[in-house]
Amino acid sequence: MTATSLVFEPNVGAHQAEYLLWVARAWERARPAGRRLVIGAPAELAARRPELRATADRAGIELDLAAASEPRGSSLSTLTALDRWTPLADAVARHDAQRVVVQILDHYLAPLAARRPLPGVARLGGILFRPSLHYSEIGSPPESLGEQVRQRLKTALTRHALRHPLLTDVLSLDPSAVPALSRGTRARVRPLLDPAPPEVPSEGREAVRARYGVEPGRQLVAFAGALDDRKGITRGLRALAALRPDVAARTAAVLAGRVAVSDRGEFDRAITEAEAAGVQVVLHDAYLSPEALAALVDAADGLALPYDRHVGSSGFLVRAAASRTPVVSQAYGWMGHAVRTHGLGHTADPTDAAAFARALEHALEVPRSDSDLADADAFVRPHTVDAFTAPILDVLAGPTRV
Repeated sequence: MTATSLVFEPNVGAHQAEYLLWVARAWERARPAGRRLVIGAPAELAARRPELRATADRAGIELDLAAASEPRGSSLSTLTALDRWTPLADAVARHDAQRVVVQILDHYLAPLAARRPLPGVARLGGILFRPSLHYSEIGSPPESLGEQVRQRLKTALTRHALRHPLLTDVLSLDPSAVPALSRGTRARVRPLLDPAPPEVPSEGREAVRARYGVEPGRQLVAFAGALDDRKGITRGLRALAALRPDVAARTAAVLAGRVAVSDRGEFDRAITEAEAAGVQVVLHDAYLSPEALAALVDAADGLALPYDRHVGSSGFLVRAAASRTPVVSQAYGWMGHAVRTHGLGHTADPTDAAAFARALEHALEVPRSDSDLADADAFVRPHTVDAFTAPILDVLAGPTRV
């Protein structure tokens, strides 16, 4: 009798589409005996990666495109949302799934803590994107009173969620969180390493620079991915305006990704201020494929990640390290910890435009040493697609854990 495994992803995003494609390809290679795989995802997400449908057809994977795409809310509403469980439970029942992996376990903390059931499920796992209960242990900057309250709520919710009797596997994109997450849960907690990009840029650096219209003689600073408030794009532009005049005159900033800021007027004014300071600003307001993203990071002289206490993940850090592109990141959380620990670039407070500008100047002016490159190699080496998909396939097709 064939048993069913389900990967459930109701959200639309670059990470989500890429992860699903890697899992589908791994399933195609493994072809687990006696099991079939269903991938529940929005049609828009599947359309972003046409290879997903082609791989599914070859491997006999069913695509259930009835899963609803969920809008992004505030961090608090994301934590406390109980209604996310219903589409998941419906998909489990529709396919009689016994093994389930949810791609963003963070969105299911509240229903897990409330002990919502999933009848018939023998093994439940998920990817934890933003664990933060251990930040005081990894040298993260102090939090405001409001942040401390939110962190205590999230920590309590996470602890209760990880005690759900059905939860067997937690895959953490932050390896440093594994010891803290393992305390008080019967679930197996493992690190899940964002892979180094398998895409090899087909264009040379100069061709990429020319495609974006970067003026000759300027150094390229890339801001890529979702250009929104959580990732501090407007604050990053303010830092560009605070560069020393001589640095600004030889800097080009390429902003590549969909703009989704709450105040477009402020965003546009920040671009105008950066340009007035002498920086060339190139805005490419469109979805960036993984291949185009890899090419841009490879061509850049620096990658700016001015996230404003948004936890983020290691994907950009791995891409940058693989390309030997120095990063300028927030000091907060896993990203700041990884940059400091592995010598991937510089950290600064993005809410302080002058401080972030100084970090950008340092990244552009100081050549990286051989020891820095060695640290980058050591950071990138374990981040492979096979290492990423292996624990996910274990949940979907491995032995049932008691």
